[in-house]
Amino acid sequence: MSHVRLLLLSSTVLFAIGARGQAHSITEPQITTCTGALLDSGGQGASGYSDNEDFTSTICSDQPGQAITLNWITFNLNTDGGDPIDQLTIYDGPDNTAPVIGTYTGTNSPGIVSASFANTSGCLTLHFTSNSTGTGIFAATILCYTPCEPPTAVVTMSEPAPALICQGEALQFNASGSYAAQGYNVVEYAWNFDDGSVVDSTTGPVVSHAFQEPGEYIVQIVLTDDNNCANTNTIDLAVQVSTTPVFNLSDTSVCLGNDVPLNGEAVPTTWTALPGDDLGGGVFLPDNVGETFITQLNYNNVFAPGATLQNIDQLLTFCINMEHSFMGDIVIQLVCPNGQSVVVHQQGGGGTFLGEPVDDDLQPDAQGVCYNYCWSPTATNGTWVDNSGGTLPPGTYESLNPMSALQGCPLNGTWTLNITDLWGSDNGFVCDWGLDFDPALYPDLTTYTPVLGLSTTDSTFWSGDGVVLDSNDPTTASVTPTSPGSNIYVFTVTDNFGCTYSDSITVTASGPLAQFDVQPVSPQPVGITAQFTDTSVPNNTTITGWNWDFGNGTSSTVQNPVTTFSEPGTYTVTLTITSSDGCTSTVSEEYMVLPSDVIIPNVFSPDGDGHNDALEFENAQYFNNNHLRVYNRWGQVVYESTSYKNNWRPRDVPEGTYYFVFAMQDGRKWAGHVTLLRTN
Repeated sequence: MSHVRLLLLSSTVLFAIGARGQAHSITEPQITTCTGALLDSGGQGASGYSDNEDFTSTICSDQPGQAITLNWITFNLNTDGGDPIDQLTIYDGPDNTAPVIGTYTGTNSPGIVSASFANTSGCLTLHFTSNSTGTGIFAATILCYTPCEPPTAVVTMSEPAPALICQGEALQFNASGSYAAQGYNVVEYAWNFDDGSVVDSTTGPVVSHAFQEPGEYIVQIVLTDDNNCANTNTIDLAVQVSTTPVFNLSDTSVCLGNDVPLNGEAVPTTWTALPGDDLGGGVFLPDNVGETFITQLNYNNVFAPGATLQNIDQLLTFCINMEHSFMGDIVIQLVCPNGQSVVVHQQGGGGTFLGEPVDDDLQPDAQGVCYNYCWSPTATNGTWVDNSGGTLPPGTYESLNPMSALQGCPLNGTWTLNITDLWGSDNGFVCDWGLDFDPALYPDLTTYTPVLGLSTTDSTFWSGDGVVLDSNDPTTASVTPTSPGSNIYVFTVTDNFGCTYSDSITVTASGPLAQFDVQPVSPQPVGITAQFTDTSVPNNTTITGWNWDFGNGTSSTVQNPVTTFSEPGTYTVTLTITSSDGCTSTVSEEYMVLPSDVIIPNVFSPDGDGHNDALEFENAQYFNNNHLRVYNRWGQVVYESTSYKNNWRPRDVPEGTYYFVFAMQDGRKWAGHVTLLRTN
C-alpha cells in the first residue's frame, strides 16, 4: 500500500510535466518517454477509437534506471457485439511474451499500472483490439519512477490455514520471518484482516486479531522498508469462522409425573461468499412523498474481472422480502454498477397489500409479515398490477419495464435497490433483498458448512435438573417433573471448528401429585383390614377421581377405601388420581402380609434331583429378620444363616438326624430335628 501511495504522489508531481509532454497514440509501435499522455487512435479531442482496431504499443523510459507507470484518466470501452468485445491487455515487459498484468474491458479501468522491479526493461507493452460494433475512448498519463527491490513477506498464523475458529476467537499472526533487500530494513507491517480492520504496526511483526462474525477472511500484509518499498508477493492466509447452527426446539407443558421426551435438533448453517442483504428485523419504508429508500449489494471481485451481464436471462431473479399496506404508491427500481436501471413496479394496483402489513394508522411503525416477491425475465404471469387485489401472493412476476435494460451491466460493483413513495398513504418494511445470477457466471467461491458432532456424547448432550440421557443417541433425553413449575433444559452441540453452541427449552409442569398413607403400616398378619387415606397434593387444581388397585384382585374408586388381605404375600398397592384439568398421577407402594405361622419340615434330600433338595421352612420367606442354626448329633454347628432364604442344600454332610433352632426377631422360636436323606 505504501508503494501505491508513492505512485500517486509521483503522478501529482509529474502530471504538470506531462502536460507539457507529447501526446502519444496507441497506434505507435514504440514510445520512449517519461512525460506526456497515451491516447486512443482518435487522438486529442476525445473523438475515440474506431471499429476493428488491432494495435500493439511498447512504452519505455528515456531515463536510465527509470521504469514506466501509466495512470489511466479515462477508460470506457464499448461492450456491444459478440466476443471478443473491445479490450486492452497490458504486459509487464518489452513485448507480448512478458507476463500479463491484466486484461481490461468496459469501464474496468486499469487504474495505475507500473512496470515491476523484476522487469529489468522498465517497459510496458499494450495490445488493444476492438470489434465491429461500437467505439469508446481511453487515455492515460505517462510517468516514470525509480524501481526498488521490494521486501519479501513471510507470514505464519497460530493455526494451519485455513484456520477454523469460533466467533470472537483470536489468532496470532507472525511476520517476523519477513526480510528487506540487502542494506534495508522492514519498518512497517500493515495488516489487513478483511473484516474492515487494518492494523499499522511499527512496534513489531506479531499481532493478534479476533474475528467476530461468521465468514471467510483472507488476511494479507503490506511490508514497507526504509527505502519506501512495499512487498509485491501476496500472502493470503484464509480464516474461516464458524457459523451459528439453527436450533429447532419448542417449549412444552406437561402433567406432573409424566415423562417428557427431549428431542434436540440442530441444523448447521452454510456460509457462502455470495453477497446478500439481510436487513435484520426489517427496515422501515416511511410514508414520505418523494423520499427514496436505498439499500445496496456490493459484488466486489465476486465475478471475473470485466464480466458483464451479456444476456438478461443470466439474471435469474431479483427478489425483495417486504410488506406494505398500499401497493399503489411505490416505485421499485434496480440500478446496476454503471447506472443502467430498470423499473419493475411503478405505482398502480391500488390498495393491494404486499405481505401482511399492520394496516393501522395508530401503529405507523409496527412491522407485519414480509412476503418474498421476485421478478424474472422469463416470468409469464403478468406484473404486480396485473395480479393486484386483496393481498399479492408471494411469487415471481413480470417486470413493468423490460429487464433487458440491464443487459451489458458490469457484474462486479454496487447494485442498488431504490424504493420511492409517490403518494401520501401507508407504509411498509423491507426485510431483505437479493439477486440470483446464473451459477455459471461465478468463479470458484468459498462455501463451507460446519459439521455438528451430533452422534457423540462429548459433542452433543442435554443438561438440566433430572435429565435422563440416552446413551445411544445424545440428541435425545427425557425428564419426569415431580414438582410443579418451570425448568430449563439446555441442548448443547459442538462442531468440527471446536465451537460450542446451545439453546434451551422450558418444560412447565402442572397437575396433582399422588400419594397416600395406610394404617396399620406394613407388615401385618394375614386377615388384616387396612385403611388407605388419600394424601395427594392438588397443586392448584381439583382432584376429581381416584382409582385404587390393591394387588389382591380388588379395587376401589372412593377417596379413602379399606381392604382386607386374606392371604400372605407382598402386594403392590397403586393409586391413580385424575384432576379437573385432565392430568393424572400415579403412585405405588408395597404392603406385606405375613403368614400366621412357619411350617417345620421333618425330612429333606439334597441329592440334586430337583425335589425336596433344600431345608425349607414354609412361609419363612415372609420373615426377613430370622436366624437359623443347624447342629449335628454331637452338638456341632454345621450351618448358620441370618435372614435364611430356604436355600441350604448340603453336599458335604452325611445322612442322619440334625437339630435346628429357627428364631424370629419378634421373639418367636422353633426348635426341632430334621432327617437328611440321600436317595442316590
